[in-house]
Amino acid sequence: MSRRILTIALAIAFAFALTLSLGGCGDKNKVEDEPEDLSVEVEEVVEEEPVVEEEEEEVIEEDEEEFLDYYEAGEWPDNEFTKLIPKPEFEVGESFLTTKKYMAMFENVTMDEAKKYGEQLQAAGFNKNVQIDEFTTWEEFIRSDPDFDDFTDEEIAEFVAEMEDLEMNQSYNFEADNGAGYLIDVFWMEGYSTSVTVKRADG
Repeated sequence: MSRRILTIALAIAFAFALTLSLGGCGDKNKVEDEPEDLSVEVEEVVEEEPVVEEEEEEVIEEDEEEFLDYYEAGEWPDNEFTKLIPKPEFEVGESFLTTKKYMAMFENVTMDEAKKYGEQLQAAGFNKNVQIDEFTTWEEFIRSDPDFDDFTDEEIAEFVAEMEDLEMNQSYNFEADNGAGYLIDVFWMEGYSTSVTVKRADG
């Protein structure tokens, strides 16, 4: 509300004459009192704007991912994530577990074996929102990654140039979810270890 200033001046003038009779001399002395200035100045009345307290937004912190365990090559642990997928038939490498995912590396896997495992995952329930990609160049791989959606052609070219020291062979990527809050990601590249990651959809 805008401020309002009210000033009221009230002036009341009284004039009166008093006639006094003094005995013995018969003189009349007229006494006139000066009118009193009874002006009343009313102080400013300022209506202050009401103070509205802003409500603080409640900040909800997401659960932080915590490391739980590490497994050496050859181990296939039993946990909430591995219960959801079939154990791969190829050589199990190192793996680790957190509160939000399980990730394992596999050695000496062929592309056909990786594709076959992708089919087994679909049969095991990871058949929702299936995405399968095969790449032969770094540019194909980078352009398939949503993280690079806002990059210009020039920026992608610069990034590809930085990857020249890493040989880009044929690759295969399988992603899907099971409709029950879990996602699977299988990434294979010729000449490198194969990774299988099971994670919570909200992680």
